[in-house]
Amino acid sequence: MFFLIIFLPACASKPGPAFDLEKNKAAQTDEDLNENYFDWDIDYDYKENEEDEDEDEDLTISDQPIILISDQDEDSEKTLSISDDEYFEEDEYESKTELYFVARVIDGDTIELANGQRVRYIGIDTPETVHPDKPAQCFGQEASNKNKELVAGKRVRLEKDVSETDKYGRLLRYVYVDDVFVNLELVSQGYAYAFTYPPDVKYADVFVAAQKEARENNRGLWGVCK
Repeated sequence: MFFLIIFLPACASKPGPAFDLEKNKAAQTDEDLNENYFDWDIDYDYKENEEDEDEDEDLTISDQPIILISDQDEDSEKTLSISDDEYFEEDEYESKTELYFVARVIDGDTIELANGQRVRYIGIDTPETVHPDKPAQCFGQEASNKNKELVAGKRVRLEKDVSETDKYGRLLRYVYVDDVFVNLELVSQGYAYAFTYPPDVKYADVFVAAQKEARENNRGLWGVCK
């Protein structure tokens, strides 16, 4: 007589969750794209989610990014708001740079601000048009017109060298409109001479080089005035 003995397991093994390789690859890509944000700031909410995952021992792929896609998207938005502040820190600094409205152009190298303060450009000299002791000089009106084109009605940034004012009480400054260095532009295009008074000599060599090039190419006054 033959006996057939069948041993049945006490419990069937619980199948693990299905693992979609392609879907997981996509999730990893999303995580990689978000790594830049997590490098900048510690996302404490994201860290808590990771700890919760570790406590769930039944999930065989609990450490896979696919588990965190929905939560990570929410946390990424929080991280973005923090990271944006850091990323634009330099832009915020630039926005705090004081700008001054040019109310009037006096001549080729002097302007008047909205507060009534006059500014004399450092390191250059344009032909005279309004000097009380000198007649209008060659190319003076052209230089004045060019200065109006560059700064009239615009907001300018002012850079100090060493001296605060000249003997007439005018501020001595390098002047910028956005990325245009106005002092240098006037010399480069032949509307002004390089004319530096110590101790304000920060860009003296730059102005001299620009004047040399303008003269060699007969730009502006160099092609007209004797």
